[in-house]
Amino acid sequence: MSSKADLFERAARRNGISVLRVHRRDELVDAVASLARGGDPVVLEGELSWLEPHLGRRGLRAVLVDEAEPVELLSRPGAVAVRSASGAFPETGSVLLAGSFRVQLITSLSERLLVLLDTDLLERGIRVGDLLRSAVRRGGPLYVISGPSSTRDIEHLSVIGATGPREVACLLVQVGEPWVSIAP
Repeated sequence: MSSKADLFERAARRNGISVLRVHRRDELVDAVASLARGGDPVVLEGELSWLEPHLGRRGLRAVLVDEAEPVELLSRPGAVAVRSASGAFPETGSVLLAGSFRVQLITSLSERLLVLLDTDLLERGIRVGDLLRSAVRRGGPLYVISGPSSTRDIEHLSVIGATGPREVACLLVQVGEPWVSIAP
C-alpha cells in the first residue's frame, strides 16, 4: 500500500511539479540552494528566515518577504519564492498556501516557487474548513497551487508563467517531526 506522500508525488509530477524528498536539515538547505540557483532574489517566507544565512553562504541573495519589493520582481525576472505549505491534497498533487495578500503577490510575481511540505501534513490529512476559518481570521487568502502557471492565448498557443510562477518544486520534508523544528 502506498503512502499519501507517494500518492501526492505521483499526482504532483503529472501536474508539472518537481518533487524532491529530504530527510535532514542539511539536505533541505542544499536542496533549496540548488533549486534556487541563479534566482535573484530568493524571497523567504517569514518562518523560513533561518535559511537566509545558509543561502547567503552559498552565494544567493536571500531576502525576507517583508523586505522584497514587488516592483523589483516585475522589473527583474528570476525571483524565487520559498514558501511553506499549509496543507496538500494528495489525490491531485496540489499544495495549499496561506499568507497575507503581499506574500501571495510576491509568490505570483516570482519566476520559480519552492514549496516545503511536511509529509506529516499529508499523512494526517487536512480539514479544509479549519484552513478556511484560519485564513479568514488572519485576513489573508488561501491559494491552491496545482502546478506551474499556464494558459493558452487567443491562437491556442501555450503560455507558461502568464499569471504565476513558471516553475514549481515541492520539497517533501520527512524528518519525523514538524519541519520548522529543524531550524537552528
